[in-house]
Amino acid sequence: MPSAWPVSKIPILFRPVYTDTGSSTELLFADSPPVYDNRSVDSIRLALAREYAVDLKAQARKIARDFKRCSPLPFFLPEPVRKDGGQVFIPFKMRRPRITRDRV
Repeated sequence: MPSAWPVSKIPILFRPVYTDTGSSTELLFADSPPVYDNRSVDSIRLALAREYAVDLKAQARKIARDFKRCSPLPFFLPEPVRKDGGQVFIPFKMRRPRITRDRV
């Protein structure tokens, strides 16, 4: 994963931020100030999945089947050193789309 933030820190929340240079992402951590990354939310999600060796498509099928959910689906990152197992990230629609294919 590119060193946009320390790999030892897992974000507790990440959200899109729209800037003059395009889509960026704000990453919030439990014990440090937010970090802004020039990649999109989807890129951050894929980078986290790669870092933790998570197959997002397989995980989405399992969540849809087990919890009878449809898109947008949550995803989770396993953390074997934590007793609770890891973190679950749930996508929320923050606003109405402004243009076609707007990631809201």
